[in-house]
Amino acid sequence: MPVSKLLLLFIPFTLACSNIFGSERGTWEDNLAKWERSGFETYRYRFERRCFCGLSSEPMFILVSNESVWSVTNAATGEAIEEGHGDFYLTVDGLFDTIRDAIDRDAHKLSVVYHHVYGYPISVDIDYEENTIDEEVSFRAGQLEKFLLKFQ
Repeated sequence: MPVSKLLLLFIPFTLACSNIFGSERGTWEDNLAKWERSGFETYRYRFERRCFCGLSSEPMFILVSNESVWSVTNAATGEAIEEGHGDFYLTVDGLFDTIRDAIDRDAHKLSVVYHHVYGYPISVDIDYEENTIDEEVSFRAGQLEKFLLKFQ
């Protein structure tokens, strides 16, 4: 078969693959838009950070309202986590910001799985630099539910 015919067969396959996989930024943008349309303003979700950063990597429930963390509780014990951990416990928007940062910094490896309905990241694995040890970070998110805050 002539080379020109092989190229004609290969080009549509290549285009189909690029449409299937898309760019990481395009996938991020699509899922961020899906998340923003979902209407979650006050929510609770299960969050886990895995890193070499000194703080607990146990699963936590994060209560979020108006893009701010209101409370953090240990998912296994229900024990409240004291304040003062800054950006360690993220909102869903914080997860999106972290992914965008990894894209902008051209991280060596970035693997993200998004929730098929609401678009929020359910699994994030980042290795920023190929030859650096212990700078990797992973996040797991799930059990997202809308939450109604009641004030008395």
